[in-house]
Amino acid sequence: MMILDGTLPATLACLAAITDPGQRLRIFTGAIIKRGGTIILPPDAGDAQDHWGPHVVEFSLHGILGTGATPSEALAEWTKCATRQVEAERIVREATAPPEDLQEACLLVRTRSRDPAAIDQGRRLQAALAMGMQ
Repeated sequence: MMILDGTLPATLACLAAITDPGQRLRIFTGAIIKRGGTIILPPDAGDAQDHWGPHVVEFSLHGILGTGATPSEALAEWTKCATRQVEAERIVREATAPPEDLQEACLLVRTRSRDPAAIDQGRRLQAALAMGMQ
């Protein structure tokens, strides 16, 4: 199974459709390699004294970082952060949330999104919110 078009929502949908945790992790790490993301693994336990660097697993894809003590934990953290990003972009595009939720979504989109339309909409919403409009 391939991650369809390489967008964040497609990646999340593909991962959600995979029920086997081992296969999900293999597909995800393959997507990271194919899409130019980053995988950082800690040194083996026996070699830990001889190496510097992180002692956690780090996955980065679509500009989103997930870390954890194990690859499964790092994938779960990445999925949580990616889901939050997609939800923030949806909130900004629809502009139907309460003002405080819109403000938070705009901030997240402005600082983390790679979607130009969502970023532009977020800027307009922030300006409207600053003027007291909805």
